[in-house]
Amino acid sequence: MHRVNLSINNRYRFFREHAGNVGVIDSNGRTAFEQARLSLSLARAERLLDEAEELGIAETKWEVEEETYDPGDVCSEDEARAKFESNEWTGPFYCSITIGGEDGEVAASLGMIVLGSQETDDPYARVVRAELASEVEDELRQAVSDYLDSLDGALY
Repeated sequence: MHRVNLSINNRYRFFREHAGNVGVIDSNGRTAFEQARLSLSLARAERLLDEAEELGIAETKWEVEEETYDPGDVCSEDEARAKFESNEWTGPFYCSITIGGEDGEVAASLGMIVLGSQETDDPYARVVRAELASEVEDELRQAVSDYLDSLDGALY
């Protein structure tokens, strides 16, 4: 089964579990969690990217970064090195989404992504990919629409 066939409901449940909580304070000073809205938004963006990739007008690329990961305040350099050596952490990776087929340009990207032992099959990689897709959702929608319009003209 192609990813584009995954139901919105399955995608939504995945992002509900893996995308984390986003909270905002409403006008009454209460925290209103927006996890449901965010999860649905990511599910829709992922479905649109999957459709664009199925049509050959978008591509997600994962590459290993050439630079060494700087853990900053996350942990010491020795702890980070140990996590990479034990394969608890993998990467760092660079992820990009290109729109426009073979001659397309990078529309969204993110670097220095550290993933778990499953590398780009890690659930966080899917979240990153969907977040990047959500950044360029309008461009993806336009590319899919243009492609489908070009097919419509070819049928007559």
